[in-house]
Amino acid sequence: MLHTNSDMHLFVAAVEEQGFAAAARRLAISPSTVSKAINRLEAALSVRLVDRDTRHFVATSEGLTFYHGCCRAIEAMQDAEASVSGSKLQAKGKLRVSVSASTAEARIGPMMHEFHAAYPEIDIAFHLRNGYVDPIEAGVDITISHEPPVRDTFVARRLCYTPLLVCAAPSYLERRGRPQRPTDLRDHNCILSTREVFNTWQFEEAGELRPQPVHGAFRASQGSMLRQLALSGVGIANLMTYQVRDDLRAGRLVELLPRFRPTQGIPLYAVYHDRRNLNARIRCFVDFLADILTRDDDAPRPYPREVGT
Repeated sequence: MLHTNSDMHLFVAAVEEQGFAAAARRLAISPSTVSKAINRLEAALSVRLVDRDTRHFVATSEGLTFYHGCCRAIEAMQDAEASVSGSKLQAKGKLRVSVSASTAEARIGPMMHEFHAAYPEIDIAFHLRNGYVDPIEAGVDITISHEPPVRDTFVARRLCYTPLLVCAAPSYLERRGRPQRPTDLRDHNCILSTREVFNTWQFEEAGELRPQPVHGAFRASQGSMLRQLALSGVGIANLMTYQVRDDLRAGRLVELLPRFRPTQGIPLYAVYHDRRNLNARIRCFVDFLADILTRDDDAPRPYPREVGT
C-alpha cells in the first residue's frame, strides 16, 4: 500500500531538485527521510523510479511518468482544499509552461516582473523548446505556441496575432536585386523554417490574403538562426516583427514588399487541458498574457475567447 501523500511530495521534491540532499534542504528534513520515502514508493509500485549513486540522480522513464502523475494529484488536492476554504482565487502553487526560446526571451520573460508582483505565490518553471509540444506528454500545464493543439481535449486560447515581415540584408539586395511583387520571390533564395506553419508566406493584395510559394537553400528551427542567416546576406526571410525591430532601425535589414504586408499575422495560442479542469494558476497566467500582449505594438489584437481546434 502506498504512503501516498507525504511520500509523493518527497518524491516530487527529489526529482525537481535532482537528489536526496537538495530535496532535504528544500524541505528542511534529513536526506534519509527522502530516501526512505522513495524506497517505500518503489517497493509498493514494484518498479525503479530513480537511478542514483553518489554522483548521479536521474528519474527513470517510469519515474518521470509517476512524477507527472504525482504533480497532477498534488495540485488537484491543493485546488480541492482551496475550493472549500474559500481561497481558490488567491492563485498559488507551481505552474509549468512550455514555450519557444524566442517567444520566451522577447515577449514573455520581460513581463514576468509584473506577473510576479501581481501573483507572488505562483512559481513558474519555463520549459524552452522548438515547435508545439503536447502539454500532457511534456508534463506541463500550458503550452504557448503558434501552432494549435492536436487533441480535442485541449483548449486553445488565442492570445494575439504576431505580425510577420519580409526582409533581407542590404548586401543580398545589392547582389540579387529587390523584389517588387510577391511573385518575384520565386526568383530569390528564401530562408525557410523547419516548422511548416511559418512557410506559407502570405501577402495582402486588393484586400485578400494570397499565399506565395517560396523556396531556398537554408532552413532553421529557431527564429534567432533565421535572423542570423538573413543578416549574413544569404537570402530573404519572413520574420516576426519583434525579432527584427532593432535591425530595421539600424539598417542591418531592409523590409521588402511593405505595401503587400498582411495586417494580420499568425496567431499565438495558450494551450491547456479542458477548461473544466482549469485552476486559478492557469487562468491568472493566461489572462495576464492576453492582457499584456495587447500593450506590445507588434500584437495589437487580443482574442479573449477560448476556442476549440
